[in-house]
Amino acid sequence: MKIPMILGCALMILSAVASAQDNPGAKAERYYRQGLTAEQQGNANLARRSFQDALRLNPRHANARYHLLRLSGADAKLNARARKLKLTRINLPKVELDGASFQEVLDMLDALVRKETKDKFVPNFVIQDPSGKLAERSVDIRLRNVPASTVLQYAAEQVGAKVAYGAHAVLIRPTKPIKIESSSGAAE
Repeated sequence: MKIPMILGCALMILSAVASAQDNPGAKAERYYRQGLTAEQQGNANLARRSFQDALRLNPRHANARYHLLRLSGADAKLNARARKLKLTRINLPKVELDGASFQEVLDMLDALVRKETKDKFVPNFVIQDPSGKLAERSVDIRLRNVPASTVLQYAAEQVGAKVAYGAHAVLIRPTKPIKIESSSGAAE
């Protein structure tokens, strides 16, 4: 007699849990959480759809509305975050460079990243240096099993550059202006 009663209670509890998970409020909350995760990963499209789905199910979901409004105009920033995250997730087994120019390092890093991702991701390195001297500076690195972003950061530090992630490219600039020598050999 007790067993059927226990089973009946268990079924009622499971039914209540299942219906609670299927109610619009719970679904809206799941979409909202999915949107937050997508936003953190730099996936603006999925984040936007998730917040919209949350609002469709619960039009009063203030947090979903807030995050959806924040996404307006933030696509470039989220794409930059996604680019950085991708470079962080690509692990390079071995990087050994002795006296390579910074441009050679970027070319090698580009090739390794494309190889590791089977050409699904291209970093697009852009050196923003009017003097052209940054690309010529020498780099020495010996690293194993490190993210591509770490190799880039170490190389940039060695040549006196800073790295900024854009929506479509990785931008590299000198930390200090590099003096350009005129044709007479005097610094300008």
